[in-house]
Amino acid sequence: MDNLPTDYLKFLFQLVINVYDEIEKEMSTEGRPYAASYAKKRIKDLIGSYFVEVTWLKAGYVPTFEEYMRNGRITSDAQIIITSSFIGMKDMADQKAFDWVISGSKTVRATEVIGRLMNDIVSHEEEQTRAGGHVASGVECYMKEHHMNRERAVEEIKTKIKFAWKEINEEFLRPTPMPMHILMRALNLVRTEHVFYKDIDGYTYSRGVKDDIMATYAAPIPI
Repeated sequence: MDNLPTDYLKFLFQLVINVYDEIEKEMSTEGRPYAASYAKKRIKDLIGSYFVEVTWLKAGYVPTFEEYMRNGRITSDAQIIITSSFIGMKDMADQKAFDWVISGSKTVRATEVIGRLMNDIVSHEEEQTRAGGHVASGVECYMKEHHMNRERAVEEIKTKIKFAWKEINEEFLRPTPMPMHILMRALNLVRTEHVFYKDIDGYTYSRGVKDDIMATYAAPIPI
């Protein structure tokens, strides 16, 4: 971070905000001025959470697992992605849908947990070897707090991921807290997270994910 020019970072941040400002203007003509503002607020929260991580890294601080997850749920980007997906849904996603995302619903919270922890499991070892260091992941935090080795920590974290899936399943039981087309935005995101992080860090090293996409859409099995 120290090697990046401050003006450059400000430029990138303002560029993203400007995009959502333009979307907000367009949504106002549809009577939904709130649509982009929710996603824009989530972006600002994300920047704040990245700053927390930088502070931890510079101080050499390893938080408790609970403290890490309070911040890590935000850096999973789930709320940004879900609220942004609502923007183009017009009347199918009213203000209640946006409020549902930020209210701490089971589905959204579980989506954050699954994305964050699956990412950490497949990426934390490589991240810790990077020049300049890397903030402790959920795996390192769990290992330190509970005084256990990596293998056992990963197994216990996988149990938390399974529990998060159960919470999603529970919220999909009828009567659902929101219309099914709203719940599906979160479910499709967590499905994508599972594909990206089931074996490797597919977000960083996307060749395997690319092969899956090609096999599904461009080179289907002939019948």
